[in-house]
Amino acid sequence: MDKNKIYWFDMDHTLINNDCDVSWKNFMISEKLAEKSATELMAAKFFADYRNGTLDMAEFMNFQLLEFIGQTVEKMAQLSQKHFDLMVKPLFYTSALETIRKVHFCGARCAIVTSTNEVIARPAADYLGIKELFAPKLETVNNKYTGRLAESYTTGHSKVTVMEKYCKMYNVDPQDIVYYGDSINDCFIMEKTGTAIAVNPDDKLRKKALENSWQIIEFR
Repeated sequence: MDKNKIYWFDMDHTLINNDCDVSWKNFMISEKLAEKSATELMAAKFFADYRNGTLDMAEFMNFQLLEFIGQTVEKMAQLSQKHFDLMVKPLFYTSALETIRKVHFCGARCAIVTSTNEVIARPAADYLGIKELFAPKLETVNNKYTGRLAESYTTGHSKVTVMEKYCKMYNVDPQDIVYYGDSINDCFIMEKTGTAIAVNPDDKLRKKALENSWQIIEFR
């Protein structure tokens, strides 16, 4: 690890053997806050679309944030922590935890950049001791969630926008960013960073990584 580099990590299937948007919906079912059959069907569809790089963001977020509507910030934070403890924490890749430890040890800056919304992703970032989390923020009115995003969705091309804003704000050269990602949706930002590392890549990203001579690693 190089303390002069900035390490950015995708979250689902990069740091953890899990898709938090899918497990969140399953958690909502277990908490009796979502109906089982329709939720499972739609969750499977959206997950397949995401892996194929064809996800309709607006449609997905309407579905994903349905259970947030009218709920207080405090209640959803409590549910998110419970979801993390039960369904996320046990699924961190040991290799990922060791990589994060090395980044912290050398004193380098690091961040999580994920398409999972900030409420669900926050416990994972806190657990890893990562202060910088770039994830979709949710709109609130009078301390209650509206079920809408407060800003753009952090996936695909949007991750490039996040990086460009970050680099401008902190006078950072994109060549100093090391990005770890697992999905074809990560290829846009990986093409812009100085170092791209494909972690447990799907078939499409593996092909892209080989074409661009990106490092391919396996976290287990």
